[in-house]
Amino acid sequence: GLQDGNGLDASFIWMTSMKTYNNAIYTINNHQSIRKIDCNSATYNVSTLCNFVNQGTILDLALDADEVIYALVQGKGIFKLINGEMTLYKDGIEDITSINAVKTSKIDWTSFRKIFIKNNDLYLVGGTNYFDLTLTKISNFKEKL
Repeated sequence: GLQDGNGLDASFIWMTSMKTYNNAIYTINNHQSIRKIDCNSATYNVSTLCNFVNQGTILDLALDADEVIYALVQGKGIFKLINGEMTLYKDGIEDITSINAVKTSKIDWTSFRKIFIKNNDLYLVGGTNYFDLTLTKISNFKEKL
């Protein structure tokens, strides 16, 4: 079962994704919860940051420079972890205009499978199968979204 505590006392059901940030490991446990393994201490304390049981399948997560967690939830969009609660950040279909304002594209926030943040840029991978993947980059995403 699922148990928080020091490294040897903690337990996981099934880790489906992991990211590292500031000497900590953030993981999705069984597509249902986001957990943190603190590597700053000899005990490697494990804590559950949020439970999303029966609310959707968490596919992937990313952290920004402020250590804010963004999570992709299958068929629902991007959620943000705020004070231990998953809050909807982006969903549905939206028109996005390119940097030179020449082209407008539709973006379906519910279709992405992977998320990554580097500096101020958001990268999203979507597609229905591994032969039909698309990479979307949104520069300075906090200012634009």
